[in-house]
Amino acid sequence: VGLAGLMLLVVAALSRREQPMTTARLFAAQLVLLLAFVDMRLSWLQALRRNVEAQLAAGVARPLLLIALLAGAAITGRRVTAALLIACTACILGMVLVALLSMSRRFWPERSRTAAPEYNAKAWWSIAIPLFAIAISQMLLARADVLIVGSFLSPAAVGIYAVANQLATLVTFGISTTNSVTAPLISEYHAGRDRVALRTALKQTSRLALAVTAPACAVLVVFGPMILGFFGEGFSAGYWALLLLSSGQLVIAVCGPVGFLLTMTEHQNTALWVICGAALLQIALVSVLTPAFGMVGAAAGAALANASRSLVLTWIVRRKLGLNATAF
Repeated sequence: VGLAGLMLLVVAALSRREQPMTTARLFAAQLVLLLAFVDMRLSWLQALRRNVEAQLAAGVARPLLLIALLAGAAITGRRVTAALLIACTACILGMVLVALLSMSRRFWPERSRTAAPEYNAKAWWSIAIPLFAIAISQMLLARADVLIVGSFLSPAAVGIYAVANQLATLVTFGISTTNSVTAPLISEYHAGRDRVALRTALKQTSRLALAVTAPACAVLVVFGPMILGFFGEGFSAGYWALLLLSSGQLVIAVCGPVGFLLTMTEHQNTALWVICGAALLQIALVSVLTPAFGMVGAAAGAALANASRSLVLTWIVRRKLGLNATAF
């Protein structure tokens, strides 16, 4: 609520200078609340090992519905604007949230409904604050490069880079899917001191993530210009940026769920310093390389920061936990 309110104030301040985007930004402020509730319910279902149902609703149905709505708008001749896109996204998020709420009620353990609640606020805050900071750092790693590119390059270049950035995140589909399954397993096996089961889970999920990620990277290498061409004339200029960004995601897949491994085994403070350092490194690299090399420089800085984060976390996992989380 606080962030949504702050966004509304910023929109009001910018409305006189950037009138065409005001409506889109007003809709975007409302998305903050919907995204927060959707993410929370996804986490609930993940903890209950209902990953398939949750991902079908949020990871499959959501983008398909958005494509269907935009296709309908295009067929009927309606001009697709930023405001229309965000409004459609809000409607779909509302539908996804209703589905997730229904699943939460259906799958919630019966004994939890009647159990007496127990609170340990001090311990929870000691974990929650580092995890919150990690989430912010991860968000910077995912979005800071686009924002910085917008400060140095033209709006057209920003649009091309943003498309390349989003296409590169498709590579992470296998990583995010397997991580959502692995995280609760890591916590369970660590609490039960079952290192054999933990090693097996890490090996299987890392190899599965790489098996999905590597072909996705190969598709972007071979068909990247054609895929970028679907977005319009001139978008193929983002091909080299796409390759660099995808290479950074491939390194993440090879290293395995090292971030989750640290946060799920009470080493969240260590993970925080590494991930925060990687976010600052990305900001510095992209700020220096973008003016000199344009989109390619920005992509190189972002890829290097992402790869560095995963490699350092891999080394720490081996040193602190004695585990090999990589796919090899």
